[in-house]
Amino acid sequence: MPLWQETRIEQFLADHHAALVEVFEQAYQIAGGHYAALAPAARRQQAEIDSREFATDLLVQSINRTVITEIIQLAVDSTAVARDIIHMVMALDPLICALIRRQLRDDPLLAAELERRTRLIVHTFRSGILDAQIGHLLGRMQRGPRES
Repeated sequence: MPLWQETRIEQFLADHHAALVEVFEQAYQIAGGHYAALAPAARRQQAEIDSREFATDLLVQSINRTVITEIIQLAVDSTAVARDIIHMVMALDPLICALIRRQLRDDPLLAAELERRTRLIVHTFRSGILDAQIGHLLGRMQRGPRES
């Protein structure tokens, strides 16, 4: 992709940061689970963090698998947290794509590229969560029930 188009993607993400935060909060509401248990201020703060990480992931077209593994390993109930995150990410896909289409209806090429990247990140993130969960469960099985 030409540098000028990368710059336009970066600018789109910066210009629509607040809307991305709102989209994350909507996805949390749809996902429920541990997201529903967060206080409104904590949920907003998490949406700020997650939307920034998502924007970075879109720009580099990759995810940070180390962070995903840490989230799963640190969770008290890794299965429930993994399920909640997968539900949230799957809710995120159509919400972000709708935002992109609304804001870039006059620039279908940029919209198509952002939608492609969104789907790439969503599916890569989902597989990363599943991989981390399987790794965590296998580790627990290897340590035995008393060491978990």
